[in-house]
Amino acid sequence: MTEGITWVGLDAHKASISIAMLLPGQRQPMEWQTANQPAAVRRLARKLVRESPGEVRCCYEAGPCGYALQRQLLAEDVVCEVVAPSLIPVKPGDHIKTDRRDAKKLAELFRAGLLTEVQPPTEEQESARDLCRCREDAIEDRARCRHRLLKLLLRRGLAYPGQRPWKRSHDEWLRSIRFERAAEQAVFEDYQLAIIQVDERPPRCSRAAASAWWWPSASSATAIRGSPRTSTAEWTWRTCRPASTAWASRPRRSGSPTPGWCSFSRARIRLS
Repeated sequence: MTEGITWVGLDAHKASISIAMLLPGQRQPMEWQTANQPAAVRRLARKLVRESPGEVRCCYEAGPCGYALQRQLLAEDVVCEVVAPSLIPVKPGDHIKTDRRDAKKLAELFRAGLLTEVQPPTEEQESARDLCRCREDAIEDRARCRHRLLKLLLRRGLAYPGQRPWKRSHDEWLRSIRFERAAEQAVFEDYQLAIIQVDERPPRCSRAAASAWWWPSASSATAIRGSPRTSTAEWTWRTCRPASTAWASRPRRSGSPTPGWCSFSRARIRLS
């Protein structure tokens, strides 16, 4: 039964949140705006509970603000769902987008049951995902720094005569290079310094991952036939760990995804 539920659409941005609250039996929502700050969110949660005659359900689009707003509202005992932006119904020809209109649209579609919820990760799962992303960024940055140095040398007619670069012999070859012009030598040394600094990042991330709670399960994934052991292993996070008990036990509407599992399906982890 959804007759006594108050539906709230939130259009969240870095500095502000636009709110549209549809009370039971009303067609026009109450609209206002508040700051996107922890104290303002707590006041918003108390106002929603105070002005609604029954249960309150909020929603906002998944985006750059992450899941902080949802966790703050859940801490105040206000149900909040994060919905998939790509699955929100759109009217043909409706090209006007404002914060107020978006919040009103979310509230109306939320009441009609036309929104698809994404399963938010727990804070532990989100930190693990960020660590994996950080390591991937470090590997990409290392490749860029190495390419800059090699292309600089190639433009000067210097090519490594060996087979495999970035080994000990390649490092010795780089240390033997000297340029006559001070500007060229400064650029060469700066590129070398960037490589030395970025080389420290992937091992540091790997050491941090080795102490995480999910590392034993990720290491066990390499026992599966066909999974690489020395490069990058794809590990399915859905079999990793259930989310918090409070999230899994709260009431859900029909058609919502199964509770208790993280939203991201796979993470790339270096197993060496």
